[in-house]
Amino acid sequence: MRLQIFLWTFFYCIFLPVSYAQVILSPQGIQIRQGSSWVHLTPTIQFNLETWKQAGECLQFNRTTSRCPLGEVGHIQVKIQSGQIRLSFYAKQDAYVSGIGLQGTAYLPGARAFLSNGLQSWSQSGVIKLPSKKFPATELRKALTALDQKEEHRKGHEFSWDLSFIKGSQHSIFLGALSAKVFRTWIQAYQETNKQQLFHR
Repeated sequence: MRLQIFLWTFFYCIFLPVSYAQVILSPQGIQIRQGSSWVHLTPTIQFNLETWKQAGECLQFNRTTSRCPLGEVGHIQVKIQSGQIRLSFYAKQDAYVSGIGLQGTAYLPGARAFLSNGLQSWSQSGVIKLPSKKFPATELRKALTALDQKEEHRKGHEFSWDLSFIKGSQHSIFLGALSAKVFRTWIQAYQETNKQQLFHR
């Protein structure tokens, strides 16, 4: 299974029933592990509403902070504090940032469904089957920009707003943003063929 995550400022990922899993920095960005379940995440950023750019190999300064290069554009700083992951973009030149997030893969045995949360309190929300494929960019953008009744009557297969929950046979994951200053957080999950993986930008 694969999962897409886009967020601004704070992000947290918790394996249940343990309150917090082991969250450590890695050359790829972040590693989260609980028992046999694991998550590998890499910082990513979007410029000018176009393709997402994945950061290069991260340089770790200490146990809680690392810097992940984006070439001549700048870098993303990753900071872990009390189980929370914070991303910050530092630009070397003028840039129009349209999104920042985490992407990667994970292993979660028995995962079959996820919580798809609506944008508003009266929007359609609920636990649904994990999609078997990644949605095309055109479909995803249409769902992200839907307003009023189009959003309220959503089916929710494309992504979840703000937070999501994925149930596994041994461990489950609850993930989302603690705060947002510029962008709304959304999470997309889908299952790869014949694989038990999750997490993709």
